Amino acid sequence: MNNFSSASALSGGKTSPSVILAVKWAIAVIAPLSIVTVLGLSPVQALCFGIILFGIVCLVFGLLPDFVIGLGIVFIPTVLGIVPAEVTLAPLSTWTWWAIIFGFIVGAAISKSGLGLRISHALARRFVRGWTSFIAVIFLVETIFVIIAPFANVATIVIGLSVFLPMANELGYASRSRAYTGAELAVVISNTVSGALLLTGHVMNALAVNLFASFMVITFQSWLVTITPIAALATVLAFFTIVFACRPTSAGAAGKLPDSAAHPSDATRQSDAAPMAAPAAPAVAPAAPAAPAKEAASQTPRPWSANETRVLALTILIIAGFLLQPALKLPFDAGWLAMALSILLFIPKIGMLTGEDIKGINWTFVLFMIGIFSIGGQLSFLGINTIIATFAMPAGIETWGVLPSDLYISSIVVLLHFLCGTIAPLLSTLIPALGAFAQAHGMLLLPLFCTILFCRTRYVFPYQDAMVLLSKGITRNGILDSQITKVGVIFTLLVLFVVTPIGSLYWAGITL
Repeated sequence: MNNFSSASALSGGKTSPSVILAVKWAIAVIAPLSIVTVLGLSPVQALCFGIILFGIVCLVFGLLPDFVIGLGIVFIPTVLGIVPAEVTLAPLSTWTWWAIIFGFIVGAAISKSGLGLRISHALARRFVRGWTSFIAVIFLVETIFVIIAPFANVATIVIGLSVFLPMANELGYASRSRAYTGAELAVVISNTVSGALLLTGHVMNALAVNLFASFMVITFQSWLVTITPIAALATVLAFFTIVFACRPTSAGAAGKLPDSAAHPSDATRQSDAAPMAAPAAPAVAPAAPAAPAKEAASQTPRPWSANETRVLALTILIIAGFLLQPALKLPFDAGWLAMALSILLFIPKIGMLTGEDIKGINWTFVLFMIGIFSIGGQLSFLGINTIIATFAMPAGIETWGVLPSDLYISSIVVLLHFLCGTIAPLLSTLIPALGAFAQAHGMLLLPLFCTILFCRTRYVFPYQDAMVLLSKGITRNGILDSQITKVGVIFTLLVLFVVTPIGSLYWAGITL
C-alpha cells in the first residue's frame, strides 16, 4: 500500500511519460499556491497549509512514497518553527494512533493461526448456493472479522481475497468478469462499510474519534448507540448494491460449491495462512487453491489448534475490555488494555508471533499515518480550520436545520473526496474545521461528525480508497475499474440520499 494513487488515466494516449510527470509536479506546486491564495491566509498559515496540500496532491498522483509524505507533514513545520513538536507529535500520546500497529499485530495472529481461514471456509462451504448467497457469506465473514479483529482491516481483506476469489472461480465466475469483480469488491466494501459497526472495526474510526475528541468524546459504548444502527443500514444497502450491480451476465455459475478444500490444511495454517494464488493476468486461467490435493479432499472438520483458541480468546478479552470499561472503572482507556493484551501474542507458549512478524508490519503506512493524524492539530493550532470552515460553509447554515445542513455537508465531502484521494487526508482536514465551525455556531455536533465519518464509504474511482488499491495490487489488477465506478456511483447516491437523511434525523433525535 505504498502508492495510494491510481491516476493512470492521465497517462493515456501517446503522451510522453516525462510530460505527464511534469504536469503532475506542476499541479502539485500550483494547486496549493492557488488554494492558500484564495483562502487569504497569513504567510505562516499559508506555508503550513501549503505543505499539507502539497503532500495530499503528491499522494493523489503517487509522486512521493507515502511515508515521505507523512514524515514531511510532521517534521517540516516543526523544523521551520511553524508548529511546536508537542502539537505535531501529539497523536503518539493517544491509543487511537497506536491502534494501527495493534491492528497489524492482531491481523497477523488471525492469519498465522488459521482462524480467519477456518471461519471463512466453514461458513462458505455450508451456506453458498449461488450468487446472492455467495455475496451474503462474504459480507457475513468480513463483518465477523470486524468484530473479532480490531483495526486489522488490511489482514482481514487479504484473508478474504485469498479464500473467496478461488471460490468465485469454482462457481464459474471467470477472471475479470463482472461477477468476479463483484466478489472482490464485496470483500473490500463489506470490510469498509461494516467497519463502521464498531469503533474498533476500522482504522479510520480511530483517526476520526481522535480528531473529534476536542469537541466531543466518543466511547466504544456511545458508538454502539449512535453509529452502529446506521452502519447496519449502510451495510445492507452495500450488499444489495453489489448483488444487483455485479450480478453474473449468465446463469452458468454452479449452484453449490464442491466439497473439496472444505477446510484449511495444517500446512496452510502454520505458514502464515498465505493467500491462495490469484489470477496472474486476465488472459491466464485462475489458479487452483493452494492446499495439497490429498488434504483438500478431506471433508472432516479439523480440531481447533491451540493457536486458534488462544487468538480467539484474546480477541474476546479485547472486545470485553472495550464493552466493560465503564463498569470496571478502569483507570486507563480500554485501548491501552488492548495494546497490552496484544503483547501476549509474542510470549512463547502463549502466542505464536515472532520478531519476523514485527518486521512484516507495513511500517511505511504507519509512518504515513503519523502525518495524517497530525494534520488536525496543526490546522487547529494555527486557526486554519476556522478559515476553511468559513469558506466552505454558507452564511446562515446553522439556521437550515439538521437535515438540509447535513445533506449540504455530505455533498461537499463527496466533491472534496475527488481532490483528496484516499479518505484519511479528508477526515484530517474536515473534522477539525467543521467541528470548530459547528461548535462556534451552535450546530449539533453528533450529526456533523457522523455525516463526515460515513464519507469514507463513498468513492467512485480506485484512487479514492486505499483498500481498493490494496486489492488491485494483490490480484494484479484483476478487478475492473468500470465495475468499481458503477458500484461506487450507485452506493454513493444511496449513502447521500438514504443513509444521510435517516442518519441525520436519528442522530439529531438522540442528541436532543
